[in-house]
Amino acid sequence: MAIFTFSAKDNLGASKFGTVEANDRDSALQLLKNQNLVVISIQEKQASFADKLFKFGGVSEDEVTTFTREFSVMISSGLPINKALNICVNQFEGKNFKEVLLEISKDIDSGTSLSGAFARFPDVFDTSYISLVRAGESSGKLEVVLKRLAESYEAIRDLKSRLKAALIYPAIVLVVMFLVILVLVVYVIPKLTEIFVSINQPLPWHTQFLVNVSSFVTSFWYLLFAIVLALFFGIRYYLSTIEGQMMLSTLIYKIPVIGKVVKQTELANYMRTLALLVSAGVQITEALIIVSKVSNNPQLSKASIEASKFVEKGNALSDYLRSNTFFDPIISSMAKIGEETGQMDELLYKVADNYSNESSYAIKGLSASLEPIILVILGISVGSIVLSVITPIYGLIGNLSQ
Repeated sequence: MAIFTFSAKDNLGASKFGTVEANDRDSALQLLKNQNLVVISIQEKQASFADKLFKFGGVSEDEVTTFTREFSVMISSGLPINKALNICVNQFEGKNFKEVLLEISKDIDSGTSLSGAFARFPDVFDTSYISLVRAGESSGKLEVVLKRLAESYEAIRDLKSRLKAALIYPAIVLVVMFLVILVLVVYVIPKLTEIFVSINQPLPWHTQFLVNVSSFVTSFWYLLFAIVLALFFGIRYYLSTIEGQMMLSTLIYKIPVIGKVVKQTELANYMRTLALLVSAGVQITEALIIVSKVSNNPQLSKASIEASKFVEKGNALSDYLRSNTFFDPIISSMAKIGEETGQMDELLYKVADNYSNESSYAIKGLSASLEPIILVILGISVGSIVLSVITPIYGLIGNLSQ
């Protein structure tokens, strides 16, 4: 929905200024006419400086999660929305998020709904967030929705942080390994090559191969840089397409240990978001569409859209989940029980919790299994280079001793 600023006059001729939330300009005019206002001018509110600033600097998920928790506590305590927003503005240090909250506060002052104010910042508050807030406003249970939203965001953040922490050490080791190899190839090998050439020392095949690689890298580094740059942007563009995202997710799932952890984490986040929407009173077909827009996994997004169409035709969600092999049998079974008992949201929450627990255990195992694998790769890579360097040196020493 868009926000329109207007100037109008009431039945007594008094001037009125403010904003109205509507799907389009005609709908906004009709809303104002229903309020017995004569519109003088009306125009859609453009993105503010805060909107543009945010796009460059960004607002982190941690900030949104912390805000949701604090905001929900204040609303539950009976504080008016605007006062709660002003308190949050003073508590956050991030300049970008402060600007966003100030703009939201101004919109609330001018009569815009909370969900409408959030909707102006889709890169901060995603579709599911806005839909949940709108559902909370409609049902009069905003404080309950905000509390569950905060709990959901915290659970998702915790799971993501554990996965990132498990992958940090392997990433650091791989980067260090690459830098060590680069230094050896660019600086060490050329110096040794000069020595070998000056004494006409015959080189083993693996040493000669390393010398050739070093010579190529030092002589044509600009060509390699251009190739790497082209590959980077080419792969980045391909991964921005649906086909690229599908291929990437398929490849990740096939990686031992890591694939299972990533899939469990994504399913946990997906089920938690879907359960949250259903518990807030959002229709299951609409909830599936919303989740498809916020899911980072293209397979889950596609499945959500198909499931929504499937349910819209009068079929059961559990039947679709059972027919799609991407979803484990436990998901369709729990969904079936939820349909029969009328407690779909509670059962989906249980599935999400189950996947979260499994992911936590798998992440611990991931850290333990990746460490020796990375060390072996590091040892083989660096050891091979060192062996290629030492072998001809030993040969040279042997010749000199004869």
